[in-house]
Parts: sequence; structure tokens; C-alpha cells
Amino acid sequence: MVFRNGARILAKASASHDVLVSELQAFIPAGDFITQCLYQPLPTPYAERSTAAGGNVMGVERAEAGHNGVLFLAVAMVKTAEQEAFAPPKIAAWIQAIRDFATNELGESAVHDWTYLNYADKSQRVLESYGVGKIREAARKYDPAEVFQRLCPGGFKISDVKI
Repeated sequence: MVFRNGARILAKASASHDVLVSELQAFIPAGDFITQCLYQPLPTPYAERSTAAGGNVMGVERAEAGHNGVLFLAVAMVKTAEQEAFAPPKIAAWIQAIRDFATNELGESAVHDWTYLNYADKSQRVLESYGVGKIREAARKYDPAEVFQRLCPGGFKISDVKI
């Protein structure tokens, strides 16, 4: 998730992380999980330079102009299948709490419609946030036989993106 930079939003994300840890501790033994709450700056010059260059395949230029963003990574690592079933809804609630707070604080534009592939969960619709046209153009140029779309298992597939 990418949201507009702001001290109150960052504080809410950290406080919500504390709630997540408490919920996980109630179900998962100490030492059996690790969480990560990572904030990475996404300054406006990234989007501005991308736009000036005609955009890029990742769609960075879609980030809201004029506002610095924060690329947020929320992770919980657990040991067992039972814990794996328990954790994702808690992480989703954590992320939703931040999204709701940011939207209530700063309006709909506080949460950017862009998802960074390397930080994405398999449930997220990453490529739709990138700018499908640019991705398909790159795929036609660099993978005209669709080797990576058809012969490589797993991952996010350009051919799966619905416009």
C-alpha cells in the first residue's frame, strides 16, 4: 500500500502494528512469529521524473503529484499451517485500519492506487495498478512469443490483467 506521507498516518500504522502483535500473541506462542512494519519513502520526484520520461512499466507516475508518499510493507511470518490461516485476516485488518484512517484524515486521495510488486501479497491486483497498456507494450516488445506468460509457472501474469 502507498499512502500520503504524514506523521499522524505513520503513528496510526505503528499503533495498529502494536494491536496486530497483541492479537498474534494471544494465538501464537512467543518466538513463533515475526512481524515487519516497513515504511519506505516515495518522494514526488520519482513520479515527476517518470512522467517526464513518458512513464514506466511500473506506473510510478500514477502516484499523486504534489504529495510525497510512503510505501508501506506489512508482514507476519509464522511457523505452522494453523498460524498461517490465522494471520492473514489480522494483517488485512491492520492494513484496512491504516487505509481507513488515512482516508478519514486526508480524503480519498490519501491512499494511492498503486501497489509495489515486490511487496505485494498474492491476493492483490498489482498489475492493474501499473498501467496495463505500458506493460502490454513491453511484453509485446520483449516477450513476443509469450514465453513468460505461458511457460513460466507462478507469479503475476500480464495476460491475466482485465481492462
